[in-house]
Amino acid sequence: MISPQLCILVNAVTRFASCTLLFTLRHIDQNTMDEKQRESEAVDHEEAKMGFVLLWKQGWAALVQNRILFSSFIVNMIVMLIILMIDFQFPTLYREIAPHNESLLGWMLAATGVGAFITILLLNRLGTVRYGFGIGEEPR
Repeated sequence: MISPQLCILVNAVTRFASCTLLFTLRHIDQNTMDEKQRESEAVDHEEAKMGFVLLWKQGWAALVQNRILFSSFIVNMIVMLIILMIDFQFPTLYREIAPHNESLLGWMLAATGVGAFITILLLNRLGTVRYGFGIGEEPR
């Protein structure tokens, strides 16, 4: 079986790989960063004058007025709520099914992560997902 030491080792190796990858990004062109920083400071200064509540209202207004964004938002919220309702029931289910097998919950969580990873791979294979891919499409 997989030991806790092996899990810790895998975690350490992946964190080291992530650190190495991020360390290679330290030589990004400074001119581009300075230009973007100046632009963002100007925008931040204007946004600071507007206030948080006004920006919040404008953001929600833009979401509600754009049909594609609004439909996607509603569908994603419903899907996330369904997934969370199911995930929250797993500990109770496994406590009833196999009270002496604590690793079963860990395997289920790992399977959920693998399923999410496979879904992302499949969606990336599609290239682009066009509007109307089952979300907010008008009937013809």
